Amino acid sequence: MKKDPREINNRGVELFLKGDITGARRLYEEALRLDERNVSALNNLGYTYTMEGNYDRAIECFHRALQIEPRNATALLNMGVTLANKGELEKGLGYLQRSVEVAPDSEPAWQSMAGLFQLLSLYPEAEKAWREAVRCNPENRDNLYNLGVVLAVQKKYDEAIVTFNELLSQNPDDTESLCQLGIIHMMRHDLGLATETFRRVLAVKPEHESARYHLALTLASKGDVEGAKKELERLLLINPANTKAEIDLAVFEMGLGNKETALEHLEEVLKREPENTKALFYKAIVLYNSGKKKKAERILKELSTGKDEYSLKARELLEKELKD
Repeated sequence: MKKDPREINNRGVELFLKGDITGARRLYEEALRLDERNVSALNNLGYTYTMEGNYDRAIECFHRALQIEPRNATALLNMGVTLANKGELEKGLGYLQRSVEVAPDSEPAWQSMAGLFQLLSLYPEAEKAWREAVRCNPENRDNLYNLGVVLAVQKKYDEAIVTFNELLSQNPDDTESLCQLGIIHMMRHDLGLATETFRRVLAVKPEHESARYHLALTLASKGDVEGAKKELERLLLINPANTKAEIDLAVFEMGLGNKETALEHLEEVLKREPENTKALFYKAIVLYNSGKKKKAERILKELSTGKDEYSLKARELLEKELKD
């Protein structure tokens, strides 16, 4: 009896969905030996390589599929995603745009394109893509959530608030949407409402790191440094490896004159991340204020050779403060 390559390919899909990538790949290859122009099998085989990070092999499969069917939306989508994973963002974006031209109702293609636009900091384009994803599947809360995030990044706060409130009308205990609302209130300097919103998140999910971190920042903005410090200390109990929280706690301790405690926190960060420029910069400040000027200058000089924000601050400090 003659074997059916489509049936073999479908069996491969079943194995893939069960997590057996090796078995699935074997069946996809068998299907292609029987029919080398089986675009579905080429797409499926390529996807197994994408899942394993073997992007060049995956691209070969998708290229073969597109040679057979240049307007195959799945192959265009898979090629775009794989190129993006490989770091070729703009090239990947081109394939995704072609994919939605062929299949304008493809939610995964719009989602992938929106994510790429965000990586490229093209937020108006990302907004349009997320709106299309919402159109394709209004029931997918993730699409609406990501639309809200992109609106907030563009400082379209009123629209973002409406978006997150829509999600909260469906699920009042949606801690991610609540947290985003809190961040928007904080950015608008409505610190009372921000504080209330972050506390709502923590009442539902006490271990929510982003809510607790932003609550600390909000309390600090209100002048409640001790309250902010306590929230960061609680956050470090939840996750001792939270670098942002530990550095900010060190900065608060510096402001309170607790130089030794501040240095302890910075040293903890530098044990994990020896090249963390923010921690190095503040370590130099603590040392300088403790009278250890030579050690501070040595750190700042090494730091000043970089190109990020704290390297620039180090250069400015060396040029202005330490020469006086």
